[in-house]
Amino acid sequence: MVRPRSPQRPRSPSSESRERAEESYARWMAEVRPKCPDDATAHKKMLETIEHIQKLVTGMKQHVDETKNRLLHETDHLVVLAAARQVIASRRGYSRDAAVHGPEDRELSIIADDDPKLPSVLRHLRPARLLVTDEQAIIEFGGGFHHFGLLAFRPGDTNTPSGDRGHTKLIDGLWFYEDTH
Repeated sequence: MVRPRSPQRPRSPSSESRERAEESYARWMAEVRPKCPDDATAHKKMLETIEHIQKLVTGMKQHVDETKNRLLHETDHLVVLAAARQVIASRRGYSRDAAVHGPEDRELSIIADDDPKLPSVLRHLRPARLLVTDEQAIIEFGGGFHHFGLLAFRPGDTNTPSGDRGHTKLIDGLWFYEDTH
């Protein structure tokens, strides 16, 4: 005879988080513990790993903060806008970013940031990606869950970005955006 399962009480978000943390810890111990002579050594190894991850994240945040400061306060926005508009006007004349795989898209040019034909001001910004259409150029930094950068519009457009990327107008035609979704 099969017994019906008793209804489970709904778990609170904090208890679910705690359960996930406990499961993660158990998986980690199952992997680390056999490689260590005792629990104390395993715990020490885990703490060293956590400290290493913390240093990595701190370094990444510092790099992002420095890059954002450089873009917002140490960059000549008029010069960047002029260079971006030059690239928009002739986007098909630049080299494709070799790090991008897949078929080319006629609507979007993904330009190599080290292309010698690229205006030097854009090369010196050292973007992660340069995405260009006939209407706009996205000079992107960051990646993963944190994209940010500059959005330049061609002359004559409404210069109003769409979407929810946290846009800040720098000058007519040039915006800073940050997307942490």
